[in-house]
Amino acid sequence: MTEPGPSRLLRAALIVATFVVLAVIAWVLASVVRSTMAPNAPAPPVAATDTPRPIVAPTPDPPAPPVSSPITVRPLPEEILRVGGEVTAPVRLSGRDPRYTEAARRAGIQGVVILEAVIDREGRVTVSRVLKNLPMGLDREAQEAVKEWRFQPATRGGQPVSVYFALIVEFRLR
Repeated sequence: MTEPGPSRLLRAALIVATFVVLAVIAWVLASVVRSTMAPNAPAPPVAATDTPRPIVAPTPDPPAPPVSSPITVRPLPEEILRVGGEVTAPVRLSGRDPRYTEAARRAGIQGVVILEAVIDREGRVTVSRVLKNLPMGLDREAQEAVKEWRFQPATRGGQPVSVYFALIVEFRLR
């Protein structure tokens, strides 16, 4: 048998890397789905005194009045980019660390909260949403802390731009 050449080894390495990336994406998506699903709770019991209510069809909306004024054109909202290619990543300059909630400290909760945030062209966090949460208020505390963080803004062509950026907030007991 002949030994595999560099192209066969490279091809095998690319296949393995692809599977690893797909596994990570599947894990993140499953985490997001799990965090947005409510636990199965039983329906509240119906009291014997409750009477069924009739179903009433909604009334249709009245037709819109005719437009007599010219259309006003609003400026488009600022474009929010993703880091990569020509777009450099923002760099954290300052901001407080998140605080532990008392309940989480007593329970010994540790881990990371992953947020997707919009960092504007001034380097402020304007919007954030939780991608991976921690219980007992730690995800809310992470969001509150990053609101105070300041960044050197992301740039494209030397000009500051707004970007979507993943922030990892770590909670460790000392």
